Amino acid sequence: MLKLERHLASGTERDVYLHPHFPDRVIKIRRKTAHADRNFVEYSFHRSARLQFQHIPKCYGWVDTDHGRGLEYELISEEDGSPSCRLTEVVSSGALSASVGSLLSFHMHSDAASSSTMKG
Repeated sequence: MLKLERHLASGTERDVYLHPHFPDRVIKIRRKTAHADRNFVEYSFHRSARLQFQHIPKCYGWVDTDHGRGLEYELISEEDGSPSCRLTEVVSSGALSASVGSLLSFHMHSDAASSSTMKG
């Protein structure tokens, strides 16, 4: 079990921590108050994606931590080493077109819906 000590950021549904052994990776932990399991959605997307997206960090899989189960990802960072912007911020800034952002979002949600249907 990994002990998470360095909190990097919080979103609406997850907290993000620096991996304790790999400084180029982060772990996203679902909050208990989250309405949806974004980790499951993203994991399903990564497993079913047939294309490699340069704007999407690599997903290394599930890990057990002292904060609960989380997903381990590649840390996308700026040239100075600081964590990069969220995908929504990249789309808002115009660095990535809204159509590409919508396409990625659509694939993530449709893949998760397919996975849920297949499980249930």
